[in-house]
Formats: sequence, structure tokens, C-alpha cells
Amino acid sequence: MRGLSDSRVLGCGKHFPGLGEVPLDTHKDLPVVNKSMRRLLAEDIEPFRVLRRDLPFVMVSHAIYATATRDQVPASLSKKWMTDVLRKKLAYTRLTITDDMEMGALQKAAPMEQASVQALRAGADLLLICHSEEQVSLAYEAVAKERDHDRRFAERLRESAARVARHKKKFAKLLATKSLPGPTPAKVEKLSRALWELGERIRLGALAREARQ
Repeated sequence: MRGLSDSRVLGCGKHFPGLGEVPLDTHKDLPVVNKSMRRLLAEDIEPFRVLRRDLPFVMVSHAIYATATRDQVPASLSKKWMTDVLRKKLAYTRLTITDDMEMGALQKAAPMEQASVQALRAGADLLLICHSEEQVSLAYEAVAKERDHDRRFAERLRESAARVARHKKKFAKLLATKSLPGPTPAKVEKLSRALWELGERIRLGALAREARQ
């Protein structure tokens, strides 16, 4: 986070409340994590709590945490996660953003129109829609229609719009500051090698565990 900030880049904490134990790839499937709220708070959510004042954004995952919330609602559509836990329990005050709404996990949970409204109603400030202009239009039209017919939803949107505008000003000041010099090619090569070696150790460790099982 410090490195990104020094280089005038806004970092993002993800994927809240944690994807470390999901059994499926959320790009394709909708995973269910059967882990208690107590364990999630102590393990997966703890980094978000510690860094809550340093994260410009928190990205919310599409996984379902059925044991913790006792429902089948993805975190990105869940008021329990975005409002009750992230905002109230962790006292996170900056911006919340969904994971890509076009991912397979969310497409299996709800159509774009419904998911967009539900995510914002649950507490998201920003919707991430990465690929299709058509899907962006569907989301925008659904949100605008719901805003015109639901006063509470309209107020929820105004709350997020004000938060986004407020943080844009703060972030603009941050990004206007002088950045540190970039790393030398030799340092980039050294770091890249270290990351590759770490990845190999993790991969080989996983293979060894599978062999023992």
C-alpha cells in the first residue's frame, strides 16, 4: 500500500471478506464458504480491520458465506457484509466497490439489472462492470428506474455519490504529490525473481501436501 501510494496509485483491499478458502474460481462459478463468522473475523477479515484506515477502496467478493450469514446471498449483494460488518463493525469509511459484475459467480446469482440494484442497496458505492457496454447500460437503466420509484434507494445513492465526491477530492491531493523515483531495472528483475521463487515454493508445497494425502 505504501509503495502504491508513493507512486501515486490508489490501492484496493480485496476480496472482502476473504477468498482464501473458496473451493471454486469466482470468475466462472459461485462458491460457498462454510466458515463461521468468528473464524472469518479472526482470520480472513483481520487484515481488512488492521488496514481499514489505509485502504482507499475495499472490493467485495461474489462468494457466499452461508455458515456466517445463514443465507445464500453473495457478499457483493449482502447488506450484512457491506453495511453491518464492513461499515459498522470494522468502521471502514472509504469506498466500497464490487468485484466485476460480469463474472460467472454473480451471473449465476442474479441478472445484471437485479444485481446492480441489490449491490447498491446493500451498501456498495461503486459497481465494477468490466467488459460489455451493453451490461453497463442495463445496470444504469435499472438503477435509474429504481431510484425514481424508491425514495429510500434514492437516498442510498445520494449517500454513496457524496462519499465518492468527497474522496475524489482527497485522492486528488494525494495523487498531486510528488512521487518517488521508480525502481531500477536491476531491482525490478530481483523482485520479479523473488516473486517467481515464492510462487514456486507455494506450488511445490501444495503438490507435496496432495501427495501425502
